Amino acid sequence: MVCLEKIELENLFRAGLDERLSRKGYTFDNSENNIQKMHKIAKAAKIKDKNEIEMFIALFGLLKFYPKGSQICFVLKDNINPQKDIKSLVDLKKAIKESDLTDFGILFNKQLSEFQLKRYVEKELNIDTFSEFIKKKISHYGNNLGSTNLLILLSGGGYIDNDMFRKLNEKLKSYNFKFRAEILIYYNEENKSEVIYQVFPDLKFASVPFKLPSNQ
Repeated sequence: MVCLEKIELENLFRAGLDERLSRKGYTFDNSENNIQKMHKIAKAAKIKDKNEIEMFIALFGLLKFYPKGSQICFVLKDNINPQKDIKSLVDLKKAIKESDLTDFGILFNKQLSEFQLKRYVEKELNIDTFSEFIKKKISHYGNNLGSTNLLILLSGGGYIDNDMFRKLNEKLKSYNFKFRAEILIYYNEENKSEVIYQVFPDLKFASVPFKLPSNQ
């Protein structure tokens, strides 16, 4: 595993995407008075690659929920020397171990939180449909996530009823999952704040002000 400072990953990420962005008239630095900038950047840069999406979410989203100085970590393939083999975004993507349960981790205060990222694209958040989606994803890993947290990114853009998370917590507890990892729901709340709900094993809530990549 390699753990990178925020500025290290940001430099790799920006350098790798600047050319794509410039062709669309965007950069990470030309701040516009537009609260949809983060989403436009992702769309303009054609961030569809799984690893790039994970880096984007970790770097410009999840890291804000952790103390300053926290690092972003990735599980690497065997025989990779980070100091010699990783000089660019392309190098990093090639070095990341595929099919590993952990997509990325956050190292903070000498503790490591590991995450498996999934996207939920449906606009309607129906409890039964959403809980079955989660159950299916977990079953893919033998119903055991170990210590890797399941982070679900809501990208459908539909209305979110906060009471839904309480009901979802009750539904998930009824499945009697045996792992100790957390199930987390991450979303943008009206471009004012970024929100994480822990819906398993307990029900918890955290939010931070929404900031564009150009303002971070």
